Amino acid sequence: MRILVASEGYPRDVKFGDEKIFLSIIDSKRFKEDKIIERRREIEIEEDHFVTLGDPVDEIVKFSNALNVDFIIVDDINLGLNVSFRISKPVLILKCEDPFRKGLICYNPIFFNFAIKRMLSSLPFKELHVLHVLEPIFSQNSGMKRLIIDVKSLLNEVKLKVKRVKEVHVRVGDPANEILETAKELNVTCVVMSVGRTTEDVAMKFESSILVWRDLMKRNGFIQRV
Repeated sequence: MRILVASEGYPRDVKFGDEKIFLSIIDSKRFKEDKIIERRREIEIEEDHFVTLGDPVDEIVKFSNALNVDFIIVDDINLGLNVSFRISKPVLILKCEDPFRKGLICYNPIFFNFAIKRMLSSLPFKELHVLHVLEPIFSQNSGMKRLIIDVKSLLNEVKLKVKRVKEVHVRVGDPANEILETAKELNVTCVVMSVGRTTEDVAMKFESSILVWRDLMKRNGFIQRV
């Protein structure tokens, strides 16, 4: 797995991926003329390290495509969200030192195939939990109870196929609130989500890392967003 690291806070000794390419971006909207040279002198260059000038989102997308990377790491929420809307590769918004200690993937269990299994298995979490949130469109009756049982059954199938998954969870309520509450209860270091309004809400409020994967769901070769 080839990783593009556009994050100054990412520890170089983390054992993740076969190859890391580091990218420093001098934001052309923030730095002008002599300030560009001054900023360039501040950046320490090591092996496999590129420095570029331009719009950060455009530069990350450009380098990601040109270098054919599999994974992107940034340390700014808005930057990560904007990049994730434009590219299908997973984007990690880094907020903590050990994002891969425990992950919570927010997943629609209706869609599951070999591509999803392979990607979930490739994520380097030491422990992985899976969550699906049902919005309360039904009253708390037998219909909702039956739906919860069915969804949990589907999630348990995912657990059987992806050995890294320790436990599955089904919650009922507002998606963003339930995701944040579950993440807090489990003390996770990273939440994995597709793109959307709920992801934006969680990213802004969650204190640890967020992994945004636009094409989290694929079925029969077609993209399925959740």
